[in-house]
Amino acid sequence: MKRAFIVPDLKAPRHKVKRMTNLNTAFHERFIEKFPKHDTISIPSLKEIVTKFNENVWDHVVKNRDGAELPEGLGYLFVGTCPTPISENMDKHLSNKYGQRIEHRNFESDSFIAKIFYTNYANKYKFKMRELWGFKGCRSFTRSVAKEYPSNFKRYVQVDNFTQISRVYTKFTNRDIAIKIAVKPTKEYNEFQID
Repeated sequence: MKRAFIVPDLKAPRHKVKRMTNLNTAFHERFIEKFPKHDTISIPSLKEIVTKFNENVWDHVVKNRDGAELPEGLGYLFVGTCPTPISENMDKHLSNKYGQRIEHRNFESDSFIAKIFYTNYANKYKFKMRELWGFKGCRSFTRSVAKEYPSNFKRYVQVDNFTQISRVYTKFTNRDIAIKIAVKPTKEYNEFQID
């Protein structure tokens, strides 16, 4: 039996969370103080540089299975494939349209969902209060993941509900190290030649 969907009141008062940004004049002054040779860079151009760098990072994360390592040892970002959540994953648009609770079925991705993971556990150099760091993807990042994921959902690392992210990422980095260390014999090598 389908439960009725309570249509939200679109005229109700809203609470908007205040948006915080680090790209302000204080950041620009600290940047010029640290790098005086770049004192000709204005605040809008500095914002544009940071935005372009962030776009390049999330584009790399979306297109590569292993994700990306953030600079300065800040951690790793990757997209993971997760099983459907136990709680309701409700499609609010269709539920509002038909007046009943309708869940997302994710038929394009065999009922799997995409999640963006950030971990700084496996860093070589640990930094102060790294346990308190978190990550929230910007709108363009999450939308690009949502657009790319259904067409290539098998490309990404599968993460179970109770798996530690550090173990998943360590497994893949250890695999890459083993591939780099492996020595392949040259074509001139002959194992039956004694010389």
